Amino acid sequence: MSQPNWLSEAWREFGQSEISGPRDNPRIMAFYSDSGFANIAHDETAWCAAFVGACLKRSQLKSSGSLMARSYMRWGSALQSGLPGAVAVFSRGNDPVLGHVGFWLGETAQSIAVLGGNQTDAVTVIAVPKARLLGLRWPVDHLEQSGVVAKPVQDAGHFKVALAHVLEMEGGYSDDAF
Repeated sequence: MSQPNWLSEAWREFGQSEISGPRDNPRIMAFYSDSGFANIAHDETAWCAAFVGACLKRSQLKSSGSLMARSYMRWGSALQSGLPGAVAVFSRGNDPVLGHVGFWLGETAQSIAVLGGNQTDAVTVIAVPKARLLGLRWPVDHLEQSGVVAKPVQDAGHFKVALAHVLEMEGGYSDDAF
């Protein structure tokens, strides 16, 4: 599968960063404007969701319509596993309102590589612990064209019960060479 348009848009902004003090980076201010929030006055306002929204809208897709990162949990279709360009929504601290959002690039056993805005005050790639992942989403408009099949995500409570059962039975040990 080739890289989706919205991920290409995101890569074009790689390296853009906030300007300290009274000046503002016009590229970051464009994220607010392009995502429908031209009234935001400074680039220090949380902008991860504005970045995602701008990249989606520049690709003629609907955004969540919000500057709240967790609003993307109600956007698009849920994915059970990551795909390059999937919108990844994360928790931030213990506050159930706060979050972070960016584009899934890949993963290791412990973390997810995310291209996003407002990551160390810039458009960068960071590794986010998998434990913080709330969900992966894909634009509904692109399900058929991209060949992506969105499957309903199982309730996390069922997964925890099943995982506990498997670990109890398997003990975390396998002699399978593969």
